[in-house]
Amino acid sequence: ITDNQFKDERLEQIVLEKTAILFEQHTPLTFIYFVLEGELNIIKDNQFMWHANANEFIGLSSFFTLSKSYSYTVLASSKSIVLKLDLKKFKNALTKSNILNTELMKLFCDRIKQTLSKTKSHSILSKKKNN
Repeated sequence: ITDNQFKDERLEQIVLEKTAILFEQHTPLTFIYFVLEGELNIIKDNQFMWHANANEFIGLSSFFTLSKSYSYTVLASSKSIVLKLDLKKFKNALTKSNILNTELMKLFCDRIKQTLSKTKSHSILSKKKNN
């Protein structure tokens, strides 16, 4: 995926047609997913959170918070292809790959920036409503 940590594994590809659901919020955490192509909507408590695009992982927040279930719903906003990664193999790759860890840190930083931007936008809109 980033430096071939899964190259010896046969990873299952899932093709999602537009509007297809990859998984729903609160369903058991079973896999981490990697987006090869397309765009996915991340929705939490019926609120759109962000778009996941090619070369992004899905399911990380649930994995790293040691949750037993997914913390959001994921649905395809366009035809998409994702890879299924076994949780144990993903954890093993994390312990062996500095490149994977670096890429994940970049991804988390991008998500924090998106969240801050969205929060700032909501704050501005709330202020305008109250005025």
